Amino acid sequence: MARSATKSNRLKNGNIFALDEVDSSSSIANKSATKKVPPTLKYCIIVFVHILCLAVYLIPILTHPHDSVAAVLDEAHIISSENKDVAGTSTLEEVMTNDYWGRPMNGESSHKSWRPLTILSFRWLKTSWGGTCAFLTTHRIVNALAHAATGDAVSILAVKLFESSSSSTEWTLLLLQCLVKLLFCLHPTHVEVTANAANRPHLFAVLVAVVLCDPSLHILFVVVMQFVGLMCSETFIFQMPAVVITQTIIQFRNNAASHNNTKKIGEDNEGTDETESSFFSLLLSSLAKLFPRHLLLFVLSVSYLVMRYMLDWLSIPEGLIRPAENPFFHLKGLDRVRNYAYILTIHIFKGWNLDFIGFSHEYGFECIQQLAKWTDPRFGVVLFTLGMLVYAVRQCCLKEQGQARWNACFFLLFHLSWMLTLFPISGVVKVGTFIADRIVVASTVSICILVGRYFQQSIMPQGEKHARLLPSLFTLSLLSLMWYRVHIRSLQWMDNYPLLSSSLKTCPRSAKSHLEISKVYSGLMPELFDLDQSLHHLEQVQEIDSDFLYCDVHQQLAHVYIQQQRLLEFESELAKAILCPFTMGGATSMWQNYWSMVLRDPTTKKEAEVRKRKYELQISAAVQREQEELEKGKPQWKGARLQ
Repeated sequence: MARSATKSNRLKNGNIFALDEVDSSSSIANKSATKKVPPTLKYCIIVFVHILCLAVYLIPILTHPHDSVAAVLDEAHIISSENKDVAGTSTLEEVMTNDYWGRPMNGESSHKSWRPLTILSFRWLKTSWGGTCAFLTTHRIVNALAHAATGDAVSILAVKLFESSSSSTEWTLLLLQCLVKLLFCLHPTHVEVTANAANRPHLFAVLVAVVLCDPSLHILFVVVMQFVGLMCSETFIFQMPAVVITQTIIQFRNNAASHNNTKKIGEDNEGTDETESSFFSLLLSSLAKLFPRHLLLFVLSVSYLVMRYMLDWLSIPEGLIRPAENPFFHLKGLDRVRNYAYILTIHIFKGWNLDFIGFSHEYGFECIQQLAKWTDPRFGVVLFTLGMLVYAVRQCCLKEQGQARWNACFFLLFHLSWMLTLFPISGVVKVGTFIADRIVVASTVSICILVGRYFQQSIMPQGEKHARLLPSLFTLSLLSLMWYRVHIRSLQWMDNYPLLSSSLKTCPRSAKSHLEISKVYSGLMPELFDLDQSLHHLEQVQEIDSDFLYCDVHQQLAHVYIQQQRLLEFESELAKAILCPFTMGGATSMWQNYWSMVLRDPTTKKEAEVRKRKYELQISAAVQREQEELEKGKPQWKGARLQ
């Protein structure tokens, strides 16, 4: 009797193999007695949820008028006839040595985004469908399919993490799988990588990383999948720690469940020392079993980084990181720490579906103001986040020794490993990205799993046969709200005008958004053609960006002036556009065509030749000055300027 009471007390106090976490023999017996889910019903539920996850994106994609489908932002890169890697006119070797934008990886103008497999996925569809609107819609559909598949992989990962729990039954695991998939597929930050075809690399990387988390995969398949992930997106490398830690947790929990099935720990051995010894024994055996694949993942990851370093594919030239798009990059010392801590916190909150800055495709110059002092009220969110981390660690340490503590520590580590995927925007490494929803997607893997588990336990607590009404209604309301937000945001991503308009609502002083929406009014969308409105937004750019960090504005001004027949102003702006490294190619071609046409008119030829010669001298002098300034360390993005 005393022996039985001792065992009962130990289970309540949180023995590492107790009933409330990993299965013991009696819990396995209880599970076998639980009513199982009919296979047909289970299949129907899973298919229904999958259809919902597809519909949330396919509805806006397919209902958008096909005659008005236009490439949004970087999608223009996909359908451009000048993109040889996608068009199929370049060799496979060139695809493997070019960046995502078709430039040589070791070139001075490359952002070092090496994504050859993603490019080949575009290339295959390009050669199959051609450069039509239907082709662009097909690309978006492919993204929607890939996103739903990623949600499915995340939900399966959740089942693998919790299937050894004593509270898990077929019904609770099915509910968990559905909830996690819906939470993932309805996450608002995923719209950017799903509705916009150009962001597919980030989606592929997360899909491969989640698949790799399964410790039972064949070792050869692991090798293949890691190669696929590394060649889909450079962000995949930051997901490897999460993969290793998730594999270890799944393997440990499976080993613990198997151990309990053969031996009832606590009956023959009493005391914490035995419990701790059993824990470390199982942890070491799990690590030993996974060591070959962990070593392989490590070697391949290091080899990938060494290869990129040796080929000069690793570091983005600082001259390409524009303050107009990443205004905090130039900060140093404590100013950099303070501001990037704030930027990192914004991404963390976005991952938890708490977006306090609003949706925008760009958060560049004049959108997020710098934190000049530590007393800036916005720094409070950073302190709050640090406080929550300290609280979580403290809660783990306060738990009694045994299963409850180790379980809490495991899942805290699991969550932190996926949050580590936000490392690229921490300010430690050089990246051109400032704030972007696409960076958040990988971190939402752990968030959706843990939140899904919480909702599942609230709806169907251990020992209850029926779902609770209030938690069910709350969860349904939350999912409905998320669906609505994703639907509205997806519609905005279908076209340039609604996307840019939403960006200006969030960032009314975004110079880049004003510049981009000016293009909409100047002819990008004929139904909205309004040169006065276009010029108004360009004046906003000049007022916001007095230093002309966006030298691209000159080409757009030239485009508006030529349509207004303001030729002298057109010539002046076009000459400036030639000196901008981001518009040089298009401006030079326009310059040659313009003067070729103007000089044909004998009545204006003499005056035109004088003006042309004046501009050529000014351009030549500006280029000479720029060469001297570049040698002194002037950033490449500034370009040359006319006197």
